Amino acid sequence: MTINCIIVNYHKAARCIQCIDSLLAQSSDRLIRLFVLDNSCSDQEYDLLKTRVGERCVVEKAEDNIGYTRGVNHVFSGCSDAQFTVLISPDVILHDPSTLDHMARLFAERPDLGILASVQTNDDRSEEHTSELQSRVD
Repeated sequence: MTINCIIVNYHKAARCIQCIDSLLAQSSDRLIRLFVLDNSCSDQEYDLLKTRVGERCVVEKAEDNIGYTRGVNHVFSGCSDAQFTVLISPDVILHDPSTLDHMARLFAERPDLGILASVQTNDDRSEEHTSELQSRVD
């Protein structure tokens, strides 16, 4: 089972590297593949990402800022073969090493789910409940 993680970076390369490190620290028997699109139009941002994480994930530079949604669609079109795809913001850090396994297990157990979102914990450890449990609508 494969989990693809898509990150669209926009001027957050340093934080994006922390995000990637947290994704790579996931304890999973699933194959986790990481794809980063640098939307910053900055050689500095791209070079930092490519140098620091380029051997651990696919890093691509957008020639122009194509926006978040087009960026996700661009990356997804080249990696849509996974059972699960995670869209993750570059400033997200997964503190629990079983997060992706837990989410994949929920999807497998609940075919009525179409989208999952976790509770967001801010840097100050306060929580943001950004979503509710919703069943899939066909």
